[in-house]
Amino acid sequence: MLPTPPSSPSPSPSPAGPASLGAYLAQPAALPAALSGALVTSLDPPQAQALSDPATRATLFLPAPAVLAASPALTALLANPQANILAIKALLLNHLVLGTNLANAAAISAGLQLTSVAGNPLTFSVEGGVVKVNGVVISNPMPVGQATVWQAAGVIVPPSAPLPSPSPSPSPVPSGVGPAPTGFATLSEALRGTPGLSVMGAIYDAVLASQVGPIMQSLLAPPFTVFAPGNEALQAALQALNIQDLTAAAATQPLTIAGIMLPHIAFGRALPSSALTAGLKVATGLPQFGISTSLTVQVAGDTGAVSLVGPTNTVGVAPGDVFAGAASNIVVHIVDAVIRV
Repeated sequence: MLPTPPSSPSPSPSPAGPASLGAYLAQPAALPAALSGALVTSLDPPQAQALSDPATRATLFLPAPAVLAASPALTALLANPQANILAIKALLLNHLVLGTNLANAAAISAGLQLTSVAGNPLTFSVEGGVVKVNGVVISNPMPVGQATVWQAAGVIVPPSAPLPSPSPSPSPVPSGVGPAPTGFATLSEALRGTPGLSVMGAIYDAVLASQVGPIMQSLLAPPFTVFAPGNEALQAALQALNIQDLTAAAATQPLTIAGIMLPHIAFGRALPSSALTAGLKVATGLPQFGISTSLTVQVAGDTGAVSLVGPTNTVGVAPGDVFAGAASNIVVHIVDAVIRV
């Protein structure tokens, strides 16, 4: 009897790919560790759990590390990642959709609109077999569990609304008297159309036109209140920073220009004059950006004059309100000095 040849060992199965988006993002080749961590930690607990579930239907548009490194929007933020972590997370979350799995190009039709986890609209186009989202080409879809990862040729930023045309300025306000309640369609129109606030308007427009404009615009969701310094105060502040040309400065120092505005914005609160009562605490700026302060409203008993007292300086608030936005949920007050942090 011939001896039985030894059996050959069965070949080992090929290693399976990542079973979930969470496992996929944990791979060093998918995203730099800092960005992967920022994306995952920016999700709320149910979203983070969903990301680790192979059964979660989702779509991720992932730029290659080299594309991320070349992105002007992200590069400006990564110059100071700790201060800009909120904006970095918002930008990364704009690449993720939960609840919808776009498994291939056949699942995408021209004009399709979805909402990213960041809350921003994603609009798709298909032309000549090329698929784009918000103008960025996507290709090579790869299944990961019940989700799909698409390769993105660029960073997907929130769509920017075009800057409105300047509106006619209202009649000049008498010295020492604030503007009567005035309504404007947008903050840009309100700043440019209110006497004495043209420099603040120019700063705001320069920020929106800069590399960080889409991020700033996504953060400026009503309601909010702007305490806008007059032209002379802001011109002095710009001179102290050696800024002569706002457009040029916004191109090279976008975070510096945005940082001029932040201490003057109370996010999440529309505060007309009637709400500025003595002792009211008003937080301005964004702590995540490293630019914030806490102000206390002070009302003079004899004259009723309103001021904002901060840890560094005190600014006076002119009487009257300027409203902007479709629901008048953006309020602008003229103040007599720059708020310092």
